[in-house]
Amino acid sequence: MTKALKQNFGDKKCTAVVCAMATMSSVEEFEDFMQQVQIAYPFIDTLAPWGHRETNLYLMLFGLRLEKEYLFKINEDSRKPKFNIDLVLEPKRPAFLTVKSENNPKRFHAIYWDGHQIYDPNPKVENKRPLADYKISRWATIKTV
Repeated sequence: MTKALKQNFGDKKCTAVVCAMATMSSVEEFEDFMQQVQIAYPFIDTLAPWGHRETNLYLMLFGLRLEKEYLFKINEDSRKPKFNIDLVLEPKRPAFLTVKSENNPKRFHAIYWDGHQIYDPNPKVENKRPLADYKISRWATIKTV
């Protein structure tokens, strides 16, 4: 069962929170790992906000990785892609989702799909919101290696 975690207001650590939920670890463990990566690979930017490369590095510690990625062009008139997600994606598999930020329309935000429901790290947002409430730009399934 997924433990719902929230980021602090304005900290830009939604990726760390999603990784912690996906691995049942903690945000602190993710940050400690990123500090170790910075020492070993100084050319990798390990400061928040983090991306898919950093996500995959952390997930691999737990025998996981991002597998299939589906990219969507965000339609400003609609909150959901123009086709039925259930027909294209594997909705019963956990996934790392990138969505348009509700706080800053020029930024993106990471949320976690556990295969059944949404877990949003945004402290202003309730979990278990429907997918249709989000402008999804990327859906990446999480697979056991």
